[in-house]
Order: sequence, then structure tokens, then C-alpha cells
Amino acid sequence: MDRNGSLFQWLTLPPAVAVATVFVAGAMGSPLSAEPVNPSFWGMTGLLFVVLSALYGLFIVHGFGVGLLPLQLVAQGILLCPLALSRGARMFQWVGVIMAVCGAVALVNLYHYRRRRPGPAAPKGTDETEVRLPVPFVVTDGEGVVESVSSGMLEAAQLPLEAVKGQSVAVLLTPGDATATLGGRTWDVIQRPMEDDRYYFQLNERVAAPAPEAGATALTDPVTGLQTFRYAMMRLDEELYRTRRYGHPLTVLLIRLVFSAAAERDPDSREAFVAYGALIRKSLRTSDVAAPSGDRELMLMLPECPAASAEAVVKKMLGLLGTLNQDHRSLSEVTALHVAASFESTDDVPNARSLVDGLIASMARKYTLNAQ
Repeated sequence: MDRNGSLFQWLTLPPAVAVATVFVAGAMGSPLSAEPVNPSFWGMTGLLFVVLSALYGLFIVHGFGVGLLPLQLVAQGILLCPLALSRGARMFQWVGVIMAVCGAVALVNLYHYRRRRPGPAAPKGTDETEVRLPVPFVVTDGEGVVESVSSGMLEAAQLPLEAVKGQSVAVLLTPGDATATLGGRTWDVIQRPMEDDRYYFQLNERVAAPAPEAGATALTDPVTGLQTFRYAMMRLDEELYRTRRYGHPLTVLLIRLVFSAAAERDPDSREAFVAYGALIRKSLRTSDVAAPSGDRELMLMLPECPAASAEAVVKKMLGLLGTLNQDHRSLSEVTALHVAASFESTDDVPNARSLVDGLIASMARKYTLNAQ
């Protein structure tokens, strides 16, 4: 609707419609039945009529067309009450009362309906222009024009949203290249086709994260040298968002080393666990995450790893234990427990906390954790 209103709406202001109301009341009334109306009643009626006319104009200006008819009923009904008496049309006095009451009830219902009504939902399949996530990624159409970009990508490129929105992805990176340089840093580029001929690009920084300042949240576990569990959970939430929104495959794996009672008391068991974690970290991709999730337990998050590839990854991770047997005697008395979950569609994707709790519960059901 035009914000300034249509000509027809302005022509239906209550004072204009009141001309017809006065004419009808006069035509249907009788001078013999006319009664005098107290001037104070006329004054109150006139004041209300002016206020309602001003409100009618505001409704037009703000595009609230659905409220014009109820407001018109209130204004004309209030005017008709004293007018019917003065013109000798007493039966129209009750018509005026009914009009005013019905209009007021309709306005109250409209007010409460608009307060409870949720905001308009985004059409299915559309993307926000900017997604507030720290992971640097961008989604383009088939021609390479940017459709959606994360805040992390804008921060990495040191560009405002206006410089990227609707532009070629070349302002950020070169499609097909394995690396990109943004903000003075080198990034690995993950490029993946999506539905509807769209493309997804994600950046993963190649350099190691700097040591955190005093008081800052650490990204590296001081004991194992892997990422901290808190950081891993943050990344897991981000990757689950990508899976939930775009259908990207994701595999999450829990590996728990259960030593015999004698080996558990041996300090070598802790060293073996740390060495195993370091070996896993070296065998993973830059985009993967490995973090200690409990005592002698590791959580691995593998983006872009579908269920078909998960079994091979699990076999590879467990096979790494055999390469450490000669250096760590405690590994001769260890059992490696594992459980994995893979997601490849946008349906039934949990949040990070629920997923990890579910994996822990699955491991408890799958194994008897009482190795001797």
C-alpha cells in the first residue's frame, strides 16, 4: 500500500462521510419528533469526532488500511447519536450506538491480533545476506555472485557487507584455488557445489593459532596439545549449523582408551594418550578438530565427511595405536572404544551438547567399560 494513502482513502475521511450521515438523518427524521440536544453533548461529540478524524488520517499515512472501516463506524456512530435526536430520527440513535460499539470492538481485536502476530517468516530456500558466525564462509549462485556471507569472512577480508553483497566472489577469493590470502593471512579454501547450482566456500587458516593472552580463552589444551573441548564445542555448533542449513555432511567420533587396572596406574598410560592424540592431530585435515572430551577420551569432528567415509576414518584412527606399541608399554593392555555419528541432511540435526551427550550414552550402551 502507498505510504501516503490513495485518493479514495482521503476522500473517505469522517468529515466527508458525515455529509451523507447528516443527509440520511434529516431525510428519515421528522421535525415534529425533533428534540433539543444539550450544547455540552454536542461539544463532547464534536471533540471525539475531530480526534477520530485525525486518527483516521494517521491510519492512512501509516498504511493501516484494515483499521479504516472500524474507525469510520465509530466516528459516524458517535455523530449519529445526537444528530438523530436533533433531526427527529430517534430510531437512528440506536443505529449509531451499534455502529460505534461494533467499530470499537473490531479495533480492539485488530490491535491484539497485530500484537500477537509473529513477524513475517523468510521464504523457504532464501538466505540471509550476512550470517553471524565466526567461521569464514560464503555462498554464491551459479555465476559466482555472493548470496550469503558470514561475519567471519567479512572480518577476515576486512571488508564491509556493502562491498561484498551482490558482487563476484573474486573480491574475496579465486574459485578453484586451494588457498587464498585475506587480511595478511593464508587460508585453505574448501569449495563445494550445493543445490540449485550454488557454491559454498569456506576458509580454514593454515597458520597455528597464537598463544592466548593472559585471561583470554585458550584454544589449545596444555596437556595434549589438541584443541580445547570448549573450542571444539563451539566449532561443532558451527558445523552443525552448516549441516542443518545447507545439508553438508559431518561426522563426529568419540574414542576412549580403557587401560587395565595395572596399566592405568602406570604414568606411561598418560604419555601414551598424549602421544596418540598428537598422532591423530597430524593425520587430520586442517578443517578437522580433535579435542580431549574426558579422561582418556578424544572427540573428533570431521566436516565434509559422509557416513560412507566414516568407517574408513575410524579404522585409520584406531590403527594409529599400533604404531605406538613399541614406545609405550601400557598400550599392550588397552582397549579402544569408539562410537560415531554422521549427518548428511538438514533433518533431525541436534545441537552440539545434545549430540555429545548422545554419543556418550551410546558408548555406555555399546560397551561394558570394566576392563581388568
